Amino acid sequence: MNPEENSENNIDKLAQDLYARDYKNEVSPRLELSQDAPAVERQWKHEPLPEIPKQEQKTGSISLFKRIFIVSVIFFLASAAIALIVFYGGFNIISTNKVEMDFVGPVSIAAGEELGFEVVVKNQNTTPLLNAELFIDYPNGTKEAVDLSRDLNHSKETIGTILPRTSATRTIRSVLFGKTQDIKDIKVTLQYELQSSNGIFKKEKAYQVAIASTPLTLTIEHQPEIGSGQEITFKVDVTSNSSVSLKNLLLVAEYPFGFEFLRGDPAPTLDTTVWRILVLQPGEKKTFTFIGKAEGEEGDERFFRFNVGAGNDVNEKQIDIVYLTAAESIIIRRPPIALSTTINEYEDREVIVEPGKLIQTRLELANNMTSQLVDTKVNIVLGGQALDPTSPDVGTALYRLPTRTISLDKTNLSRLARLGPGDTIDFSFSMASLPPETLTAIRNGTITISVEAVGTSVDTGQTIRSTMSRLIKVQPQVSLSSRLVYSIGPFKNTGVVPPKAETVTTYTVMWAINQSSNAITNGEVRAILPSYVEWLGATSPAAENITWNPDRNEVVWRVGDIPAGTVGRVAKEVAFQIAFKPSFSQIRTQPAVVQNITYRATDTFTKKVITISVLPLSTLLPADPKYQTLDGLVRP
Repeated sequence: MNPEENSENNIDKLAQDLYARDYKNEVSPRLELSQDAPAVERQWKHEPLPEIPKQEQKTGSISLFKRIFIVSVIFFLASAAIALIVFYGGFNIISTNKVEMDFVGPVSIAAGEELGFEVVVKNQNTTPLLNAELFIDYPNGTKEAVDLSRDLNHSKETIGTILPRTSATRTIRSVLFGKTQDIKDIKVTLQYELQSSNGIFKKEKAYQVAIASTPLTLTIEHQPEIGSGQEITFKVDVTSNSSVSLKNLLLVAEYPFGFEFLRGDPAPTLDTTVWRILVLQPGEKKTFTFIGKAEGEEGDERFFRFNVGAGNDVNEKQIDIVYLTAAESIIIRRPPIALSTTINEYEDREVIVEPGKLIQTRLELANNMTSQLVDTKVNIVLGGQALDPTSPDVGTALYRLPTRTISLDKTNLSRLARLGPGDTIDFSFSMASLPPETLTAIRNGTITISVEAVGTSVDTGQTIRSTMSRLIKVQPQVSLSSRLVYSIGPFKNTGVVPPKAETVTTYTVMWAINQSSNAITNGEVRAILPSYVEWLGATSPAAENITWNPDRNEVVWRVGDIPAGTVGRVAKEVAFQIAFKPSFSQIRTQPAVVQNITYRATDTFTKKVITISVLPLSTLLPADPKYQTLDGLVRP
């Protein structure tokens, strides 16, 4: 029998016996204990320790440590030998760490003065540096030392070969600008090559220099406090501290909210905020004065900022390098006597009127104090070359022609004798500008109104004074001449005159712009051709910018700018040719061939957009010397 099967049978049998009800264990385990006590020694016995047998030495392990030690010593000696060979020039191994750049120069300099510093390149390697060059990047606003009018952004210095363990020196010169305490970084890049290498190696380092002083001083004078709506005068002095001429400088003013620029001497170069200084010689001073008005509540503080520096070549309003910045403030006070004027129903500081027109003016005066004003007097001075001096109508007031002064006091306006707190009075008068034929000889014609009110405070006995002024600009007339001709002009026309139905006749349209006493800019003439009129594309002179838009059948002449000149003289003229084919329904009529003729331009003095519309051109030819009026009727 298989032992495994026998084992399984024995287990099954044992299991049956274990769970049987009548199972009897035939083997009874029995534990027998000895009745005799063992003998125990009463004292420790001293027995010799067993002798430990000596182990045999493992010679193989000790030999391995010796081998490791010997290899380490050999590696150390070999490394030392290689280091000595390299150190004393055995191999051409180069390190960029052994290429050094040092700077020798000042740590600070006055702006506008020449800066010179040395760049020292040291080659501590055993291999020469080939084709070495220095590339220098300068901070914004740097100028050439030999010509301050030229910007200096980058430069290059050629060195060539730098032999092993030698150095090369180059001197860099420039002129820096900036504000006091500005730190300027000049970036220097060394570029070189090595023998048996196609690579280009670089090393960079920055030379820093501080601006110790500026080439300019900026002095500003003004009143510390003004009444709301009253005029304030700023005087700005720009003085050169530089030893060389400074060119292309800008003075830029930043005005606060509530401030209105009125006029300047000299006038700003651009807008109302920018003055250009072409050249400022060493020690020279330029003075700029401007007048404006500031409005606000009692106690308001208004801040003004002024910057002066080198101008930008692209943006004429932008300063490239700011040399100086100054901030000034004024305090707004409520004026003791408030003055205001309305001109032709406008309260604007500047009003534009037409030549020869009546100008209605209303003056209002108010006592803002807590005390009474007595014996108040008002003087109104009229000025400007465009005023008709004989035109003022002042009612009961007194007008003196030699001084062009309107006087008001208690004798002609009784309420001026005593004005209580918060009381107001008003006074109206009229005047006129010169007629167009007289104004043609006046360029940039203006009328000015200056008002001064003086009274005495009852409480303090102090004289109280308040002033104001207004400016009126007179817009000169600009004319557009529009003609239709057949027998004259730069083109040969064809067809019959008068025109015949269903037959083509060509005409020449001639436009001319007359000069104004003011300069005109961005001029443009536009007109529409009816559907029965064809654009032929012939224009004269060829230099004039005249185009046709087929989508709208519109002719556009971009006139451009016209300088001020003799009024009535033709400044620009253009001609173009059209073809007209009348229909049967247009017989015995005079159809329009050019419609909606409009000229738009901007007066550089008044800043006003001028718009002129002229009558349409029909087949009538009043400007053609060869034809009569009836020649414009379409015939069958």
